[in-house]
Amino acid sequence: MRILPAGNNRKQSNQGFSLIEILIVIALLSIVSIVIVPRVSSIFDNSQKNLSLVSSMVVKTFDDAFINNRINFLAVHLYFTSVTEFDDQNKEILERSNGISVVNVSPEGLLIDSQNKMLKPRQFSSGFMINRVLLDDGSDISSGTALIPFYPDGFSKNAIIHVTLNDTERYSIIISKLMKYPYTKEGHIDFESMWKSGF
Repeated sequence: MRILPAGNNRKQSNQGFSLIEILIVIALLSIVSIVIVPRVSSIFDNSQKNLSLVSSMVVKTFDDAFINNRINFLAVHLYFTSVTEFDDQNKEILERSNGISVVNVSPEGLLIDSQNKMLKPRQFSSGFMINRVLLDDGSDISSGTALIPFYPDGFSKNAIIHVTLNDTERYSIIISKLMKYPYTKEGHIDFESMWKSGF
């Protein structure tokens, strides 16, 4: 048996990657992320994420009204703006479209945005359209801004918010006056069909 000396001319197998190989891998990963990430994020942005955002705003509006012992209004800004002329003092809030915000009424009777940073106004892209708000007093609002009150003793008005995702999927966000958490149901429903289904 022949033993080779320690200093032989064989290449070692643990040389690693060259700088050019590493740069090629980084370039390929960059190209893949540029193509894929915007598509994936837009899918999540326009679907369940915005439904969850509306639901969490309802819960936070309940909590804020209770903790601060005041009436909060969930302002639901529909996709279609109102043709009604507003007074200059409330114009900024009432002319918003396709979004939600939480407002309070000042001692002077003006609508002001909530000072709670978790309740700041949110606006949605056209892939998430707020179409209609139904209130249990018979109001059917399809343009402008609907105000849903949340009272400090733990209840609100019954309301149904109709939304459309990507022009095809329809959902109803149901706010029940005695429930803190809203319920989301597929399709656009009204109060009559909701009561018949035993909700």
